[in-house]
Amino acid sequence: MQEFLSMDIYGSIQSWGDIAVGSSRSSYTYPSKSAIMGLIAAAFGISRDETKLHQELEQSLKLAIKIFNSGTFIRDFHTVQSPPKGNYASRQQEFAAMKVEQEKGKPIDTSPLSEREYLCDAYFGICLWESKKPTFTLKQVQEALLKPVFTLYLGRKSCPIGLPLNPTLGSFTNLKSALESISPSSLIDSLLGYTNNSKTLIYWEKDTEISSGLDAQFELTRYDRLLNRNRWQFGNRVEFQGYLESTNEGENSQNVL
Repeated sequence: MQEFLSMDIYGSIQSWGDIAVGSSRSSYTYPSKSAIMGLIAAAFGISRDETKLHQELEQSLKLAIKIFNSGTFIRDFHTVQSPPKGNYASRQQEFAAMKVEQEKGKPIDTSPLSEREYLCDAYFGICLWESKKPTFTLKQVQEALLKPVFTLYLGRKSCPIGLPLNPTLGSFTNLKSALESISPSSLIDSLLGYTNNSKTLIYWEKDTEISSGLDAQFELTRYDRLLNRNRWQFGNRVEFQGYLESTNEGENSQNVL
């Protein structure tokens, strides 16, 4: 038997950063591993400059995602205020320079325009399991998610969590059984009717150490494996895409409010 940790990810707006080009900040269609690891790191109280701990967390856990509802995209436009030209040692100095200019009555340049993409009303079931030699255990992750140190959000600070994460531990014969045990919260399902599909789209991380019991239709490469948090450097990661047939087991899920 293999131990797994499941949790709910739902919010009215979410943003799962994709590769950024120019002024466009798009969102991926489902959570990246780096985003889920960042959420867990926030729960532990790991700050951005603690690179080693971020790397150990990423290496400790493997990820699978069950898509209850893919949501819809919206696009927002942001203007950005720019400080006077100069060499600034920090963002604090930039903001101070802008304040001085405003007090003098001088206009602040707001010409830069960027596009921000958000995913609305998407709902995901997250499944985690430990790597061969984890620094962080599933039990520790569960405890951190139940009592987070930092505020948790879904990709951006403007995207609050819309449903309790409900981190739940369970032992199963393989990954397929673990994913079958996860179903949507009855609260959200009754309001939005997310689970009327005979097939559910799933993604799971490649891991030769466990039995998945799943049939992959596609092999994908994602660039969301954390290399260095301070430098915002990410490497590639292999994951599989497939479908999970609906079963009666999901009707008696452990993830019900």
